[in-house]
Amino acid sequence: MNREPCLPPLDQRTPFRKTTSRLCHWQKSIAWHPRNSDCCAIPRAQQKPVESTHKCLPHTDIAFDCIADLFQQNEEGRFVQLEAYFSSFDIANESDESLLSHLRRLVFSKANQVIFRIYNETDPSLGKIIRNIKLAIQSLNNFDIVTRFDETCILPSACETLEHLPAIKRNEFENQIRNTAHGTETIPQLLAQLSLYLRQQTEYSRLVPMVSVALVFRSLYQNQKVSADEFENYFSVIKESISARLISQDGEDFSFFKGLNAHIPDLTDEEYHKKHKSKIEYLGRLAYDRAIALLKKHST
Repeated sequence: MNREPCLPPLDQRTPFRKTTSRLCHWQKSIAWHPRNSDCCAIPRAQQKPVESTHKCLPHTDIAFDCIADLFQQNEEGRFVQLEAYFSSFDIANESDESLLSHLRRLVFSKANQVIFRIYNETDPSLGKIIRNIKLAIQSLNNFDIVTRFDETCILPSACETLEHLPAIKRNEFENQIRNTAHGTETIPQLLAQLSLYLRQQTEYSRLVPMVSVALVFRSLYQNQKVSADEFENYFSVIKESISARLISQDGEDFSFFKGLNAHIPDLTDEEYHKKHKSKIEYLGRLAYDRAIALLKKHST
């Protein structure tokens, strides 16, 4: 069976230029083909964030970047990665369709790796959240990382996928998380809330794109920024706390709630715990540690 249409002669020193060029063109088309999301390694859901951060780069350039590593050659002119990958298959007895399927899986894997690298380079905050999501999943195993329609998704572990149901929209699960989140949760805590919601609902597929999850988590964090008035109130209370502990030396039982309540008279205990507690106590610890460090520095 003639394999030239699918694969170049990977084990020869001088590959056929025409065949290699065809393979490169196919891989680029697989990596990015916006008119056919079923054959595209960079799905539509991920194309928009990538486009917004790569306005100066044509789609073809990003696609070539995705597959560039696959065409690295050693001193003998062999395509090392391609040869290593396809050597695990019985090429002589594989159909063209099967070989193309193997090729697509390889390109999808490479494209996803490059896309996540692009996020890290051009959008560090999003890249960091994606990385932390992966680390949390590896640590807790409460989600499985799967690929659906060539897109990296997460799925609550040990439950039905409900793939036959419509995909859940990003704003749908974002609204659900906002209703339960305080804005101070860690990535593992947010993942736990997402897992609980996905397990309890039966209207949508439980597969959620990882990039969509990262965008929602970042939105939650961005919306919890401290306002100018809150900042002023926080540090007035923090100043009182440090003064009580270091000057009056009776601040061990200092209450941030009571201190902040003096500046916000209608503040309830529930609102304090939900909106202010973690932020003011975190800033208070930072300020106290900084004050101690400065005192030690100037006392020596």
